[in-house]
Parts: sequence; C-alpha cells; structure tokens
Amino acid sequence: MKRSLSTNPSQDGHKEKIARRQDFVSCQFCRARKLKCDRKFPCSNCHSRKLSCISAATHADPPSTRSDASVSKGPSSQGIEELNVRIRRLEELLTKNVTPPSGSTHTSSVIPRQETPAEDAEITNTASWLESDAFEHRNLHASTNYDLLSYGDEITQTFTASFLSAPATSLRGSVDAQALALLPSRKYARVLMEYFVENVIWIYHIIHIPTLESHLDKLYNDLEQNQQPQYGQLALLSAVFALSVYFQGVEPLSMTRRWTLLAQKAMCAANYIGKPTIESIQAVLLIAQHLLPNIGGIATFRVLFTTAMHSARSLGFDQLDSAQSKKRRDGKQLNYVELEIKRRIWIMSFMSGPLSGTYMIHPQHMRCDYPSNVNDVDIRPPGDYNQPLSVETDMTYSTFRLQLSIICREIVDAMQNLGCEIHELPYETVLSFDKKLNSIMLNFPPAFRLDTKSRTQHKDLDAKYPSLAVQRTAGHFGLQTRLTRLHRPYLARGAHDPRYSYSRMVCLRSARSVIELGTELTDRGKKQNFHPVRMWTVTHHIFVATVILVMDFCLNKDDPRSEERKAEIMGAFTILESCQKTSTMAKRGLQQLRDILRRGTSFPPESLTQVQIRGNELCDVSNSVNSSMQQNQDFRMPETMASFPGLYVNDPYSRVDWENVDFDTIENINFDVDLSANDFSTLFHSELTPQVG
Repeated sequence: MKRSLSTNPSQDGHKEKIARRQDFVSCQFCRARKLKCDRKFPCSNCHSRKLSCISAATHADPPSTRSDASVSKGPSSQGIEELNVRIRRLEELLTKNVTPPSGSTHTSSVIPRQETPAEDAEITNTASWLESDAFEHRNLHASTNYDLLSYGDEITQTFTASFLSAPATSLRGSVDAQALALLPSRKYARVLMEYFVENVIWIYHIIHIPTLESHLDKLYNDLEQNQQPQYGQLALLSAVFALSVYFQGVEPLSMTRRWTLLAQKAMCAANYIGKPTIESIQAVLLIAQHLLPNIGGIATFRVLFTTAMHSARSLGFDQLDSAQSKKRRDGKQLNYVELEIKRRIWIMSFMSGPLSGTYMIHPQHMRCDYPSNVNDVDIRPPGDYNQPLSVETDMTYSTFRLQLSIICREIVDAMQNLGCEIHELPYETVLSFDKKLNSIMLNFPPAFRLDTKSRTQHKDLDAKYPSLAVQRTAGHFGLQTRLTRLHRPYLARGAHDPRYSYSRMVCLRSARSVIELGTELTDRGKKQNFHPVRMWTVTHHIFVATVILVMDFCLNKDDPRSEERKAEIMGAFTILESCQKTSTMAKRGLQQLRDILRRGTSFPPESLTQVQIRGNELCDVSNSVNSSMQQNQDFRMPETMASFPGLYVNDPYSRVDWENVDFDTIENINFDVDLSANDFSTLFHSELTPQVG
C-alpha cells in the first residue's frame, strides 16, 4: 500500500506539500511514460529508443520552488543529497571510461554512443550514399530492348539465364565444336596464361600456377585428339584468357566478351551449380570478382559470388581443418596442393564478403586454417612449407588483404556490439582501430613497405620482380582507403574542434594518398602492359577519395591553400575521366559528382539558359541531361569506347574538359558547417535523379 504524503496547513488555510524525503531515481523519460526504469544511465528504455537518458533527480524542481523544502531539510538531509550527487557524477565518469570486454553482448547498455553533430552525420551519410550508388548502378539503362543490349548486358543476361536452366538436366548440353573454335591457338593461349600469372593472379590468388599449366596442356591435348575436354577446366582457362585480354587493353574488348561467354557455356555443361568442382568455383570467382562489377552486373555478381560460396561449403571447404577432418587425414597420403587451393578459395570468399554488417560466413562457424605464406612451387610433402610473414612469397599480398579484412571485421563487430553506426563509435575506439591499421605493416617484409629506406634497399628486387612493386602499391592503397573511411565521420568536426583535428588530418592525408597511390599504380601498370584501373576496387576508392576532397574543399573555402586544393581535385577528376572509358562505376560516379556541382552552384543567367535549370536553389537534373543530349545529337563515342561492356548510351558530360574546369563555381556551393541537417540533405539528396549512362 502506497504511503500518502502528509500535508501541513499554511497560514492562509491552504495545504502545501512537504519536501520529498528521497530524490527521484528514475530518468525523466521513464517517469513521464510511467515505465519501469533500471536506473542505469542510459537506461534500457532510453537506449532502445535512442534517446538521451537524463536523471529526473537533477531536473526535479527549480531551485526557486524548493527553497522552503531546502530550509525544512536538516543538515543531514543536505549531506545525503550532496553524497547522492557525487555518487551520480562518479557513476557517469565510470560509464564514460569503461571499455567493452571482448565478446560481451551487453556492452551497449554500459557505453554511451557518441553524439554526432548534424554536419558530420550528413557528410557520412552522403558519402556512403554516393559510394553505394556508384557501385549499384541504379537504373543504369533505361531500355530493356534486347536488340539494344550492350556486351555487358549480354554477359549479365546470359549468366542470369544459366541459373534458370541449370536445374534442368535436359537443357544442359555439351560445348559444341563451334564454341570450342573460339579458343585461341595453343601458342597464344600460353602467352595469355603467362600474362595472367605475371600480372593478374596476385589480385585473387586462388589458383595454383603449376596446376593451371597442367590444365592448359591437358585441354589442348584433348582437343588435338578430338576428345571432349573437361568442362570445369575449360571454364577456368576461358576465364583466364578473358581476363588477360581485359587487363591488357590491347585486343578488342569483344575478345573478353567471347571468352567470358565460352566460360559460361562450359560451366553450364559442367553443371557448376548442381555438381561444383574446384575449377568451376575458381572460374565463377574470377569472373564475378574481376569483371562483373566493372560492367554493371552487380546483381549477377552477388548471385555468382553467393553460388561460389555455397558450392565451396557443399564440398566441405568450411570444415577443411576441423578436428574430424584432420583425424580422417591421419595416416593418409595428402594432396597438399589441393588443400592449399581449398583454403585459398574459402578464406578469399570469407574476406571478400560484405564486411559492413550481416555475416555471410561467420568466423566462429568455420574450421578452415588461413592459407600458407608460400610460393606455389614450394607446396609439397611433408607440409612444412609455411613461411613467416617477414618473407615475401606469392601469397604476401593475399595475406596482407586477409589481415586488413580481419581489422575491418572487428570494426563492424564493435559497431554491432554497441548498437550504433560508425560515426557513433566512441572516439577512443576509433583511435584504437587507427593504431591497429597503422601497425599492420610491422609483421610484413621490408620489401612490402613504402618508406624511403625500404624502397631504396629493395630497388633491385623491384626491377627483378615488377609485380612486387605493383602489389606493394596496391596493398598500401587498400590500407589508406580503410583509414579514410574510419576517420571520415570527423571530417567537418575536425575543422573547428581541436579534439578531432587528428581525424580530419588523417582522413584528408589518406584520401590524397589513395589518389596518389592510384596514379602510381596506373603508371607502374603501364610499364607491364597492365591496366589496374580495370580493377573495380581501384576506381571505386579513387571516386570516394575524390568525394572527400570535394566536400572538405567546400566546407573550408577560406583555406589559404585553395589553389593547391583545386589542383588536387582536378587531378582526381582527370583520373576518373580516364577510368570511365572502361568502367561504368567511374562513369556513374562522375555523373553524380557533376550533378552535385550543378545543383549546388549559383549559375549566371546565360548558364541557366544553356542547361535549362529551373528555380534558384534546385535544378531538374534529368531535364538538363536531356537538353544536352538534344544539343549533342551528332556526338559519337569512339569505337573502342562504344564497344566496351556496359557503355552503350552516349554521355555528353563524359567529355568535360577538366583542365579548364571552373573552380569558382565549386566555391559557390553552400557547404557551410552551420547548415541544418535538412538543408544539407536537400543539397545532396533531393532531386538526385539517376542518369542514363
């Protein structure tokens, strides 16, 4: 039974409440909603609703209304109240400084999320939106007329159709002689394979080089003897031929299309979904990872990648090194090459999955050792060939990517444990991951480092093995992209809050490094007749780095180095301009950047008439594109550009002269840090109609 408060008559005959004997212990929200409060700050009710949890005791009554009550309290009551206040302050300090134990599932109720200013949140959301939109290619093609499908569409549609026909055995046939006639001559095939081994295989090293060579000899021996080849090996070699031509850029790109479709036919004949093999899984992963993202086949890429992952699991790759598997291998003659190939396939599938949320492969649900750090030719019995990380091998770059992906996974796990987004992580956690990323190079060989001393010492090694220099550059390129993404939420805050100036410095420095390393990667590749910009990851990260530089430039227009900033942005635009000839991702990203600049720019009257912009603040992007297309009806792409997969619509904006770009228009974009969240969202998101191209 609740005890009612006693009342005392006042001098004027009215009753008034006496002071409470106990301060409120619930938070304001729980008291207002009459909810049971667990008295933690933040409490579970406020945390689940993402509200600020404020103690009701500190906001019970204004001092003026409690003056009489304060007088009525004795000295002991004042001491108790002071003690309660001190305890609450101590609890708040402990709550802010406690660190989450590994594997804790209740961390979110202990560590408060970091409040993010509106401008930082909007920059993070905008950059993420642009990043995913350039990758997704939403509404890339307006027409679904099959007569107008480009090479990229044909490849995508053919692979999609293969999933529908795969379950029906009657629909699968052998690869006929006409299709086999598409194969290159034996001599040219060996040239293509050697190019692949020297320049491409290191990107996703899921193939054993001596085994690939034996597959090539067996294929052409079977053809010379009029025997039907093994379809899995045919699919793998066709994918190798297609990618060799794709990364060289010397042959017509129709050759890439031809051999990619041949690989698809061979995989269907081999029933690669119902009865997968190591070779068919390798072929699927090579085509999915290398080619499809660049030609706009993102949906097909996901299906192919998931198919390869489930195929590998059906063959037991995920439990390859479980206690039961090792016990079954005891006393038997092992095929160490096959073991290493299976480990490479599974771990590559694990680390290449979406490291941004839901697990496709949970590391605690698999029992597969990491691939050995070993040269392919050294894999042999008795299996003691694994080298320390300080020794460079064929697998050094793959091992580096693996270590990097583990840290990325830890960042995502930290976000999930706290129930927050990356921009809400406690800043101490961000700095901890920054330290991990920067120390990742300590265990790797000096030849894989970028400092001047290491590069000078291993100059001869670079000359002897040119691909090592490319791998080193690509490795640091990936590292800098992760640092950029980690510190990106503090880009705006760091400009005016000294506590986060380090993050802004790292974010900008890493973004510049991404562009610089991307340029170096391209220059080194040209010496080997290799085009790294056809790796979709290179194009994608250069685009994101460019977005960061543009945003920071617009947020800090008074920077004394504005001319230097303009020059670096122009250089980034130039790189993307060259990439868009062979990458729909770069093409899409450039379109979005142009849309942002046009939408956020104050145009003179004659410019408004030229591009038909209506209104003073927002413009109709689609009308602008259509108007320019009508004005450029005679515009034609060169043959090499028009024949590339995924680029069948003429883009009048793809010929922008970045050398003479007017940076004064960029300076007029209203990116001031005092923008409200709604204004910022309007500037970036409203009316962002996807363009055809």
